[in-house]
Amino acid sequence: MDFNSVLKVIEDAAYRCTECGICTHRCVVLDTEIPLTIGQICKHVMWRDPDDPSTSFLSEGKLNAPEEEFFEHVRKVLHTTRPDILFAIRRCCMCGFCTIYCPVDIDARAAYTALRALMYEADVINKRDFRLTKIDEPWHLFSAYRAINGISYLDMPRLLTAEEREEQEAQDGESKENTKPEYLFFPGCTLASYAPELTREVFDWLNEHGYPSIITEDCCGSPLKSAGNYRDLTTFKDSLRDRMISQGIKKIVFVCPGCEEELKEAIHSDDEFELIPLPRLLVEQGVTISSDQVAQSLKASPDQEDKNQAAQVCVFDSCHDRDQRYGACIRELFKENEIKEMRYRGKNAQCCWASGSTSLVDPDIGPKRAQELFDEGLTVANLQVNNCPTCAYTMASHALSHPELQDVAEKSVNGLGFSQLNYLELVFENKFDWDKVFEQLQGMWTGEYGAWAAQELL
Repeated sequence: MDFNSVLKVIEDAAYRCTECGICTHRCVVLDTEIPLTIGQICKHVMWRDPDDPSTSFLSEGKLNAPEEEFFEHVRKVLHTTRPDILFAIRRCCMCGFCTIYCPVDIDARAAYTALRALMYEADVINKRDFRLTKIDEPWHLFSAYRAINGISYLDMPRLLTAEEREEQEAQDGESKENTKPEYLFFPGCTLASYAPELTREVFDWLNEHGYPSIITEDCCGSPLKSAGNYRDLTTFKDSLRDRMISQGIKKIVFVCPGCEEELKEAIHSDDEFELIPLPRLLVEQGVTISSDQVAQSLKASPDQEDKNQAAQVCVFDSCHDRDQRYGACIRELFKENEIKEMRYRGKNAQCCWASGSTSLVDPDIGPKRAQELFDEGLTVANLQVNNCPTCAYTMASHALSHPELQDVAEKSVNGLGFSQLNYLELVFENKFDWDKVFEQLQGMWTGEYGAWAAQELL
């Protein structure tokens, strides 16, 4: 994506929006004291007069004014004239829920991605706010966490950096094509950083069940998109794609739909790589989660002999999984259990609000959403299963900061207790140790490596 493409996306939404208000009433970011639509936001940014399309800064797909003049307009609108629009753009988790039923097919994800990119280019935001998650640099939150806590995958067959690849070829010569594993296991930042033993178990399972794989610690690039840093994001994804091709990767196995959706943008053609949901492979291999496994997973669960009814399961669908590539398979994993459905699922799945770096401007919006998920899950089922490790992180963070949520047996369905877990924690019976993770995250800044972490990351 180049800068003109960014502007065209915003301009297109401005022109097409009919101000019907459907998006407004579907999102707390838009449905505020001064209601907004996606179109209104884009018109204020792209047009000199938000009520007059003839005043657009774009003509025939290109700026019709000096770039700095346009940037000054954007800064004036967002900082002075309509700061509520800036707040809306920054609060958006970029899940696209608001425009699922847009009558003119505006894609909120694309529009907000472009708006974030424009803000980044026009210096509307403080770019240092996103230094912690500059995942294209050697040191960022996840790589530093792994280094400080001795988490490494260097002993495993893995996706090499360009420099490592050159060094290997210089030493050993070109590898034979038929010795290259064709699968790449893509665990994502959260799983690879916060559950290394579980990550290794999944990797071993893949190789033991006919999916010869290598692993990568790479991020999918989502934090760069949240920042609006589309230039570095494009470079990062192109490099990742080139590395996969150079090592003969044909198929990529994803733990969560968010990573898959993000990396789709790096692929140049449909036949370049096959993108595979891990839950699909688990189902194909006949993996199921028994009712006994579910019962043993419940917090505040009474002894098995005291149970007169089976525990119930509900699935929290990721906002990146509205096509149910993951959710349908996860439900199949739990087919031996009674499955209850949540209000927002499938096509209408809502975000956990971990995406978009929204906490930088509204630290309360994420915890509020996490509480809503907890409350609904508690009234629907005994086990709320999520398909994204980052969703699991969000829910765990909220639960650990609210001890009162731990004692829920009496309030839960059938009085059997309630837990929120990622599907992998059930499949491999190996849970995230969130108490340890959050203690280590805090220790990054106060412990032995605190000064180094602050210097490198802040």
